[in-house]
Amino acid sequence: MKRNLGIGILLATLASLLWSGNYIIARGFHQQISPVSLAFFRWLTATICILPFSLKAISRQRKYWLHNLPHLVMASITGVALFNTFTYIAGKSTTAINLALIGTTAAPVFVFLITALFLNEKIKREQVLGTLICITGILLLLTKGRLSEIIKIQLSAGDIWMIIAGLIFAIYTLLVKRKPEKLSPLTYLGLLFLFGTAFLFPAYLIDTQLSKAFVWNTEIILVFIYLGIGASILAFLFWNLSIDRIGPARTTLFTTLIPVFSTIEAIWLLNEPFTWFILVSLILVLTGLFIANLQIVKAMIKN
Repeated sequence: MKRNLGIGILLATLASLLWSGNYIIARGFHQQISPVSLAFFRWLTATICILPFSLKAISRQRKYWLHNLPHLVMASITGVALFNTFTYIAGKSTTAINLALIGTTAAPVFVFLITALFLNEKIKREQVLGTLICITGILLLLTKGRLSEIIKIQLSAGDIWMIIAGLIFAIYTLLVKRKPEKLSPLTYLGLLFLFGTAFLFPAYLIDTQLSKAFVWNTEIILVFIYLGIGASILAFLFWNLSIDRIGPARTTLFTTLIPVFSTIEAIWLLNEPFTWFILVSLILVLTGLFIANLQIVKAMIKN
């Protein structure tokens, strides 16, 4: 049991570390390559790498996934095609720290709001409190530490794009919670990557006519490999293996590490400034997420 817990924690931490780099790439390469091209080649790389391992499973479960095609289409559009493209668009006009903090907070907040307002799920007090603390942290970030001037708040285009991306990922998260049970993880991921890439292809063709062509070089190729294999296939694999060992509730807690890793990486690699209000915002976001998941934390401690 302890060995499984240790391995599960390690795998969830590695997945969070791999995902954190996505925000660094979004900001660090916003001048070298357009958001649509970056998203398309990320998922094309992931699809090419995963299909040899998932084709047999996809073929074997053909009738079942065809029956659940609407779910797969919606999940691939939201989780693959739109979320990452909007994140890369956001990276053109806001910092990597903002991307990580807003992206990590907006999605669970929107999940909470959607389930409370539209799905009639029972809401716990700690979830309400945690959500309010998270929102306070993000407002502090967006007002640059001047909460008293919240009425005059001026969001950058990137901040707005990231909030929209958070809403889209919340929809994707709710879809994944209702994933068809008989679909194997390999079939599910293979199809999501394939469909998401297919939906991005027309946008990529249009983008080639509207955006400046990027230059193929070793650095860009390494970015595609990292995003396609590291932040896509390996991160999802590690995440799913962690779920198998310590359960989905415990694993979800480790998403709180993403803004921590991204903030450190942004300061180290992109020389982004680290101000007092970023620190306080980060603490508030982590505290809010911790409180919202307090029951899970208590269960982990008990076991």
